[in-house]
Amino acid sequence: VEVKEAAVMGLVARGVAVMVGVMEEVAKAAAAREAEAAQVAKATKAAEAARAAETASAAEALVAAFVEQPAMDRLLDSLLLEWAEEAIAMWRNRPNGKRSAAAKQRRRKHSRRKQLPRDEGGDGGSDGGGGGGGSGSG
Repeated sequence: VEVKEAAVMGLVARGVAVMVGVMEEVAKAAAAREAEAAQVAKATKAAEAARAAETASAAEALVAAFVEQPAMDRLLDSLLLEWAEEAIAMWRNRPNGKRSAAAKQRRRKHSRRKQLPRDEGGDGGSDGGGGGGGSGSG
């Protein structure tokens, strides 16, 4: 009876040892998973902090550029130049009806100047040198 009891006690002891070993492995795996999750969380926090710092530094650089007088002056100068160019282009491209009387007169005069030398040059060549002596002012 004692031998059987000793054998049963040995089996129980081995079973308990196996169970303890399994529990230890489960605990180790859980600890490893927790450590990995903590590492991922730490890396995520670091990445978010880096992104926030990058955004903050970009915002700071923008504010510094606006606060710095020469940069602000250059920005305003470029904007004013762009607006002036647009205004000039709009002024030049407006319909004829909107032009002042003086501008219409200048335009007519200019277009006549362009046409006269062409006509006179053609006549002078066909006459054998008879025409083409006019100054084109009129």
